[in-house]
Amino acid sequence: MSTSFIPSFLHSFLLSFVFLVSAVCAQAQTANGLLQIDDNVTRFLQRQQSAGYLDDVHLSLLPLSAEYANALLDSLDARRAQLPIATRRELDRLRGTTTTPLARSINQRIPSLYSNGRDFFSVDGPNDSSPRGADARADMGADGPGGQPRERSHSESLAQFDLQVNPMAYLTAGRAALSEREGRASSATTWRNTRGIRASGSVGGFVYFETRLEENQRRDPIPVFDASNRTSPRLGDSDFNDGVLDYFVATGIVGYQRGAFDIRFGRDRNRWGYGIGSAQLSNYGPVYDQLQIRTSFWRIQYVTLFASLPTARAMNRDFVIPKKYASMHRLEVNLPHRIQVSIYESVIFGTDSLGARQGFDLAYLNPVIFLRAVEADRGSPDNVLLGASAAWTVIPGVRVYTDLLLDELRVSEIGNKWWGNKWAFQLGGHFAPHPFVDFAVEYTRLRPYLYAHRDPLNAYVEFTDALGHPAGPNAKDYLLIANIHPHPQVYGRIEAYRTLAGRSPDGENYGDDPTAPNATRISDTGVAILQGIRRTTTSLNVTAGYELLPSLYLEAGVGYRAVDDAALGLDRYVNPMVAMRWGLPVASGRY
Repeated sequence: MSTSFIPSFLHSFLLSFVFLVSAVCAQAQTANGLLQIDDNVTRFLQRQQSAGYLDDVHLSLLPLSAEYANALLDSLDARRAQLPIATRRELDRLRGTTTTPLARSINQRIPSLYSNGRDFFSVDGPNDSSPRGADARADMGADGPGGQPRERSHSESLAQFDLQVNPMAYLTAGRAALSEREGRASSATTWRNTRGIRASGSVGGFVYFETRLEENQRRDPIPVFDASNRTSPRLGDSDFNDGVLDYFVATGIVGYQRGAFDIRFGRDRNRWGYGIGSAQLSNYGPVYDQLQIRTSFWRIQYVTLFASLPTARAMNRDFVIPKKYASMHRLEVNLPHRIQVSIYESVIFGTDSLGARQGFDLAYLNPVIFLRAVEADRGSPDNVLLGASAAWTVIPGVRVYTDLLLDELRVSEIGNKWWGNKWAFQLGGHFAPHPFVDFAVEYTRLRPYLYAHRDPLNAYVEFTDALGHPAGPNAKDYLLIANIHPHPQVYGRIEAYRTLAGRSPDGENYGDDPTAPNATRISDTGVAILQGIRRTTTSLNVTAGYELLPSLYLEAGVGYRAVDDAALGLDRYVNPMVAMRWGLPVASGRY
């Protein structure tokens, strides 16, 4: 793959532009497909939930389908008289009823671009003569549980289709000042060069699709790469040459949404939970293949996920990477007084060393069965996790949540610091004190050896990233994220993380590496959180941006990161940068 910066981007962009401008002009509704996790619409809906304007909705299982999100936006528009003026303005922008001045100017000159006020290019099916966009979605209604749109009739959906195409780019340039161990200081040029394209839409009124393709090259202040298995955090398989990370990200989902059911198949990330760093399933790892079944009725949403996960075993690059598999269930119930509760379970399993099981175990395909009981019937060879969580909007603007995940628990050993009592606990809150301000604070505590297993193949990881909380086991994590939108086209964001962890010395296992077999643990008793070599990681990222076109932002920001290791010393850097971001969420400062 090429590592050139501007020329490669211009080549990809011009090809996309020529193709799109030559397409047929048509009026279209707002986007279908899937939202991206942490995109503008998702954050807006979560802010309205915390502010008390959205009750009995399910926003803890991301990503959301665009149809479900549009129904929620329409339900907010139906009660717009109750909303603050700033919220109404942002709502109109997200629904496509208003757009940026530059997008209006482009549409006047090239009618096929930004015809719906939001997407670069969009087109509708030829036989649908009914009003589209906001009027059509409002006619669909939001009478089902959690704002689910009513079911379309066969005559309404016959031969109906829509398509949206949007460019994607993330171009950054900066200069990092590095202060390394023993007082050494240096500087380095940093940049990111992401180019891609997104296509989404629906066919027949019930089938939707989402596909995204990104080509990436990136030079970080302190790149992280494991040459033994060609992996980097969040990226999975990647290349590393002369300090530059080079990788593809391909996402594709086909879904069927009708009535109470939303069935998805393809490759994507997920985040399940009320927190930003989910203990059960976070979005910090690479994308993976999956089949997901969502059922929503009354006050209930029940989701089942079957996934195929790559491992990170060192091998010749031309060999197929071995797979392991996951089955996950999560049940969420909306209770009175704005309370939500969830229970969940997950199991990770692979082919056993004797070859008695090959591929996906059919015993775990049952979507309505207790996975721990099935695992016991199979001889308890696999890695099962159980958990429960709850969230409560105490008053409008204040939403608190908690989560408890159990990897293993022996009641008689509680208080004895037994190694096998492995759990994660999270406490957090999301606050919306003003129409254009919201912030989240979160504390997570993870016991040593969490997510690990006696067979490394069954570890709760994908490549080398934990499927759960990104801090990993044997850690305490503190988080603060604040967003401000003083104007529909202007935003600011602050991300701050502080992680205390216990690192294992070479050749020993103190429980911080979930890929290490837990049979190599340092001891059975006296196992305490943060045991080992103390390591403190502090990260702060401040970003401000202006929306030039829908989803196209010009940004400036600064990142700070410090890693203080009790044995190795202190590494830190400050990295100011400028950026152009198009169609992608703000990059997390976690890595």
